[in-house]
Amino acid sequence: MDFDKLKIAKAYVRGRKLNQEAKKTWAAAILKYVDASRVREILDLDCGTGRFILFLQELFPSVKIIGIDPSKEMLAEA
Repeated sequence: MDFDKLKIAKAYVRGRKLNQEAKKTWAAAILKYVDASRVREILDLDCGTGRFILFLQELFPSVKIIGIDPSKEMLAEA
Protein backbone atom coordinates (compact mmCIF):
# COMPACT_ATOMS: atom_id res chain seq x y z
CA MET A 1 0.00 0.00 0.00
CA ASP A 2 1.33 3.43 -0.89
CA PHE A 3 0.29 5.71 1.98
CA ASP A 4 1.73 8.74 0.19
CA LYS A 5 -0.81 8.32 -2.64
CA LEU A 6 -3.65 8.16 -0.11
CA LYS A 7 -2.66 11.51 1.49
CA ILE A 8 -3.74 10.31 4.94
CA ALA A 9 -0.77 11.35 7.07
CA LYS A 10 -2.42 14.46 8.57
CA ALA A 11 -5.68 12.64 9.37
CA TYR A 12 -3.69 9.69 10.71
CA VAL A 13 -1.83 11.82 13.23
CA ARG A 14 -5.09 13.42 14.47
CA GLY A 15 -6.91 10.11 14.85
CA ARG A 16 -4.14 8.15 16.58
CA LYS A 17 -2.98 10.40 19.42
CA LEU A 18 -2.03 8.75 22.70
CA ASN A 19 -3.97 10.12 25.65
CA GLN A 20 -2.60 10.01 29.21
CA GLU A 21 -4.43 6.79 30.08
CA ALA A 22 -3.03 5.03 27.00
CA LYS A 23 0.47 6.30 27.84
CA LYS A 24 0.21 4.92 31.38
CA THR A 25 -0.96 1.54 30.05
CA TRP A 26 1.85 1.36 27.49
CA ALA A 27 4.48 2.49 30.00
CA ALA A 28 3.42 -0.18 32.50
CA ALA A 29 3.50 -2.87 29.80
CA ILE A 30 6.92 -1.82 28.48
CA LEU A 31 8.59 -1.33 31.85
CA LYS A 32 7.33 -4.71 33.04
CA TYR A 33 9.74 -6.34 30.55
CA VAL A 34 12.40 -3.69 29.92
CA ASP A 35 15.08 -2.48 32.31
CA ALA A 36 15.12 1.23 31.46
CA SER A 37 18.66 1.64 32.76
CA ARG A 38 19.95 -0.73 30.06
CA VAL A 39 18.21 0.87 27.07
CA ARG A 40 20.59 2.80 24.79
CA GLU A 41 18.72 2.93 21.47
CA ILE A 42 15.19 2.19 20.27
CA LEU A 43 14.20 1.37 16.70
CA ASP A 44 10.57 2.07 15.82
CA LEU A 45 9.86 0.11 12.63
CA ASP A 46 6.89 1.35 10.61
CA CYS A 47 6.74 4.41 12.88
CA GLY A 48 4.00 6.15 10.91
CA THR A 49 3.58 9.68 12.18
CA GLY A 50 5.76 9.08 15.21
CA ARG A 51 3.15 8.81 17.95
CA PHE A 52 5.21 6.25 19.82
CA ILE A 53 8.48 8.09 19.22
CA LEU A 54 7.27 11.08 21.23
CA PHE A 55 5.95 8.81 23.96
CA LEU A 56 9.19 6.80 24.07
CA GLN A 57 11.19 10.03 24.36
CA GLU A 58 9.16 10.85 27.47
CA LEU A 59 9.67 7.35 28.87
CA PHE A 60 13.39 7.12 27.99
CA PRO A 61 14.60 10.76 27.78
CA SER A 62 18.29 10.04 27.25
CA VAL A 63 17.86 7.29 24.64
CA LYS A 64 18.45 7.64 20.89
CA ILE A 65 15.23 6.75 19.04
CA ILE A 66 15.14 6.01 15.32
CA GLY A 67 11.90 5.86 13.34
CA ILE A 68 11.65 4.11 9.98
CA ASP A 69 8.61 4.20 7.71
CA PRO A 70 8.08 3.60 3.97
CA SER A 71 5.85 6.70 3.73
CA LYS A 72 7.60 10.03 3.22
CA GLU A 73 4.43 11.88 4.25
CA MET A 74 4.18 9.93 7.50
CA LEU A 75 7.83 10.67 8.27
CA ALA A 76 7.27 14.35 7.53
CA GLU A 77 4.52 14.38 10.18
CA ALA A 78 6.79 12.51 12.59
